[in-house]
Amino acid sequence: MKNFLKGKIKNKFIISILLIIWLIIGVQLFISSKGVDTNSYVVLVKWDVSVGDEQLGQDERIMLKVWDEIITKNDSICVVEWWDWSLTRLWENWKITIEELNIEEDLSKINLQFKLTEWKTWSNVVSFLWEKSYFKQNFEDIEASVRGTVFDVNLGTDTIFVQDHEVALDNWEQQKIVKEWTAFNFTTFSLVEITEFLNNIRDRAWEDYNKAWDDKYFEKLKQELLKSFSSENVTAIVTDKIWSSAWDLDELEKNISTFTWEKKQQAYDSLLTQYQKLNFVSAGDWELFTQKNNIKKALIAAAWEEDKKSLVQYSIYDLKDAMDWENLDAIKNTISLIWENKDILWDLNVDVLSDISIIPEWLEWVISDQFDTVSELFKNSPKINVNLDVDGLKWKATEVLDDAKWLVDWFLNKINK
Repeated sequence: MKNFLKGKIKNKFIISILLIIWLIIGVQLFISSKGVDTNSYVVLVKWDVSVGDEQLGQDERIMLKVWDEIITKNDSICVVEWWDWSLTRLWENWKITIEELNIEEDLSKINLQFKLTEWKTWSNVVSFLWEKSYFKQNFEDIEASVRGTVFDVNLGTDTIFVQDHEVALDNWEQQKIVKEWTAFNFTTFSLVEITEFLNNIRDRAWEDYNKAWDDKYFEKLKQELLKSFSSENVTAIVTDKIWSSAWDLDELEKNISTFTWEKKQQAYDSLLTQYQKLNFVSAGDWELFTQKNNIKKALIAAAWEEDKKSLVQYSIYDLKDAMDWENLDAIKNTISLIWENKDILWDLNVDVLSDISIIPEWLEWVISDQFDTVSELFKNSPKINVNLDVDGLKWKATEVLDDAKWLVDWFLNKINK
């Protein structure tokens, strides 16, 4: 009898093991059948890097899991390739721990988090992040929440430097928004004088290395995007998802307000998936940049209020980017998008123009060309006469510079109230 019972128990155990194996195989087959690898990886670029107990070979990619520790040795370089196309680079003698890896296949949710415990990192975040999505880096009891940016964290100098956009720092007692081209000491929780940082603190070789590789990476992303991306593909995908025509994004934007809650959500999700592919596109790529703004307009029309604020915030970043590129069409296109959502703009804490003391001469005619929009946007400015006839407006150099400075100062005060 005992042998019989042992036999049954043994058989049940074997059957259970087989079922588990078949379940694992089934899950793997299901994932592979979808054809989408949503994993994040670490890639060895140079010398000696380990993930847990495993050593990486040259150019080898190892899939990351939560709580994996990535350790670099002397003169080593590796890259964490997050599945949303964002990157984090590590150089010599660094250590990070992966704390969260949750990215939905359609990029409707992005939750990435890691902890730096030794030396420094460089991160370039390319996705649009909003209320329910985030990219966080923890260090020295501080949480850095990224708002679509490039930033460098250095535990050796106790500093974070934001190259583009902004990062929110939280040390559980206070929060600080670190703006573009700003250095911050997280030990004293105070700003570092930028000249002091640039001349005496920053690692210029590390910065130059990352900028060069970022340029190559973005060019690669753009070429991959151009292989499959087109406005026709976007509208076809959105049309299929919402079961009605989206062939004209302008018309879709106008009609979204009439959609049911469920259909509006479907439109938002399908548009967001397409927009995420373009979020990294700069004003230097005019055709893709135009498509990016066309999708964003429809996306704003379908978004919840908090997400609308995030989308308009990213348009402020785009405006600064367009000005850096001196792309006049991109400037006008982005100003138009912001203007259409001016009510949202006033609710944002925006000072993207704070580093511009004057409006450059090459931008004067853009302001003149867009005078109706700009004058309305700045209609309460104490120094700008919005009733002037544009054709009769004389853009004398001294007047332009003086009025531009007052306009910028007023604008900053207005939007920061």
